[in-house]
Amino acid sequence: RSIIDKVKLQEKLGVCLDTCHIYDGGYNIVEGLEEVINEFDNVIGLDRLKAIHLNDSMHGKDSHKDRHSKIGEGHIGIKTFEKIINHIVTECKKYECMHQNGRLVPSVFCWEMHARMGAETGATPDGRYAGFPLGDGSGPCQGREFNGPTASVISSTKWDHHEMIGGVAVNMKFSKKVFTAQSYNVMMGIIKTYLERGGFEIQINVTDKEILEKARKNPGEYKDLVVRIGGYSDYFVRLSEKMQEEVILRTEHCI
Repeated sequence: RSIIDKVKLQEKLGVCLDTCHIYDGGYNIVEGLEEVINEFDNVIGLDRLKAIHLNDSMHGKDSHKDRHSKIGEGHIGIKTFEKIINHIVTECKKYECMHQNGRLVPSVFCWEMHARMGAETGATPDGRYAGFPLGDGSGPCQGREFNGPTASVISSTKWDHHEMIGGVAVNMKFSKKVFTAQSYNVMMGIIKTYLERGGFEIQINVTDKEILEKARKNPGEYKDLVVRIGGYSDYFVRLSEKMQEEVILRTEHCI
């Protein structure tokens, strides 16, 4: 707060809240999330909150270490992140839209905002370069899926989706070169598992890295190549270079 008070153009100043930072700094969001939110509002003001970075912590509360862990695998735990999501949903229900009889509904699909926000975000500890798009949806970030598609959809549905009726997009990419008639049944099983576990929306690309690389080098020959982005489809050759790279880096499952 003392830093904010010394800034001349305070109306242009916003705050990003990182769950790992505040937990390691001594704020008990595990057992007292609402209390921490209220304190933030009293000291900083929720009107200054512009972004939230959801990160688990490798260390305990008040450790002053600031070492991120994968969500659900650290000291903060998956239940706390469920509480944060539920808090956002509850807050949305308090407000009404300008339209008659309208209401706000939460959603967690990125459309193309992960590219715009990524362009303004510095490098992150997971190896992502400065300016590169952020995570492409509600599933694992690009290239972070190491245990196959079933593990991916189970991870993506560990939390309750049903209140996010504005959309919850999980993107998956399957290799076209090893796709067979039997692959359809496997894919149907994966989709069914996702939906039965409460998943809202799953978006699938069936292609492979080689085709995408060729399209990037020779766009004129791949004008009709369509890919799913994050809530919409687009022609691959019309995407920006960074968005093309983002799609290429998505984990390519073989079934």
